[in-house]
Amino acid sequence: MREVLRIRVRLFARPREICGTDTLDLELPVTATASDCFTALASRHPELKSLREALMVAVNEEYAQWNTQLADGDVVALIPPVSGGCGRAGTWPR
Repeated sequence: MREVLRIRVRLFARPREICGTDTLDLELPVTATASDCFTALASRHPELKSLREALMVAVNEEYAQWNTQLADGDVVALIPPVSGGCGRAGTWPR
């Protein structure tokens, strides 16, 4: 039985700048959640810790909760806030 999960992490915007790459691989315990993945990454790159509350997480290209259980081979994406828009859905600014 496998004792670790191999997870690929996708990084965008500021997290990518902090880590110096857009993709990296982590080995985590078999009981790991998306939050554990972030914690492991932040232990390598402490500057990430201040971004935690602003980030969303996706697992295998679907938005997820931080307590989502991970499986071997999952892809976890850390998604920063996105700005833009005009305030009213379905309209374009003039």
